[in-house]
Amino acid sequence: MPKLTKRTIDATEPQATEFFLWDEGIPGFGLRVMPSGRKSFVVQFRAGRRARRMSLGPSTVLTCDQARTRAITIITGTLPGKPLSDLQPFWQRVRARAGVKDVRIHDLRHTFASTAVASGQGLPMIGKLLGHTQVQTTARYAHLAADPVRSAANSVATSLREALG
Repeated sequence: MPKLTKRTIDATEPQATEFFLWDEGIPGFGLRVMPSGRKSFVVQFRAGRRARRMSLGPSTVLTCDQARTRAITIITGTLPGKPLSDLQPFWQRVRARAGVKDVRIHDLRHTFASTAVASGQGLPMIGKLLGHTQVQTTARYAHLAADPVRSAANSVATSLREALG
């Protein structure tokens, strides 16, 4: 299994039947060679329990690097050291085990921010915890702080009333 390069692709000759030439660096990334001589990049991966094979495009249109980049974006998360880009399969398993079918990841972020605002945390701190780069993004949670603000105002008013007699 050589690394797929322009040289290896050009040197690959068609055979009587279709065959695949797999890349040594990225599991599931390869080249399909048809008996007619047509060559196309493919990626093979698992979707649930089923193996899937997807065509990335002909080798006459895509360069090896372009096809490799597309393959990595499709199978990301199955390679060690690579970031996970699609959380849905994992998230569906977590929801099934927890018995909550209609909860989205965004719902958890919103609940986290709402709880932080209700407990009196400042918007800049909440924004930092959520990874927001702009305070305006976090400001949409400000409406949730009405109860703590009302409670603080009542506390100050009570203190003033007691002080004034």
